Amino acid sequence: MNQWPTWLPLRQNLRELSPYGAPQLPADAVMNTNENPYPPSPELVNAIAARVAHVALTLNRYPDRDATVLRTKLAEFINGLSGTNVTSKNLWAANGSNEIIQSLFMAFGGGAALGFTPSYSMHPLIAKVTQVQWLNGSRREDFTLDIDSAISQIQREKPALTFITTPNNPTGSTVTIDEIEKIAKSTS
Repeated sequence: MNQWPTWLPLRQNLRELSPYGAPQLPADAVMNTNENPYPPSPELVNAIAARVAHVALTLNRYPDRDATVLRTKLAEFINGLSGTNVTSKNLWAANGSNEIIQSLFMAFGGGAALGFTPSYSMHPLIAKVTQVQWLNGSRREDFTLDIDSAISQIQREKPALTFITTPNNPTGSTVTIDEIEKIAKSTS
């Protein structure tokens, strides 16, 4: 446990927390920080350098805060893979998933939030810092999600937010679109 200075006006519910940090261990494959053990190819390095040289004169300006080009290209990519009709209006670009998760907690976390553990370790931490009660839902012994049990847990707890991660981190188990639809229809 981290001992915060008593003079620091830190909220009481955060005083028990320690700063997050991924261990820095020497290894060929550093999986806990999602690193690639192989360096980028010289061709990729050259392409990045050329692109940076091209845009360097505009680095005094903020990028498009709506990430319009990125969201449009991502919609095209998704539609090409899946045959769906996603538009840029259906997509949200952010500074990583934690920013999106935190925004969801701040916008919809008036009650409790439910997740099925083990799962992404940041969910309960972000719940704590946004002052949202975190509820640990259960999984089967093989870490897959029992859909009927999940529906029962959601109906019983009535959380403001429910997290169904797929693929689940750290177990790798998945939930199908049909299963997500069943949960949504049964709990709305």
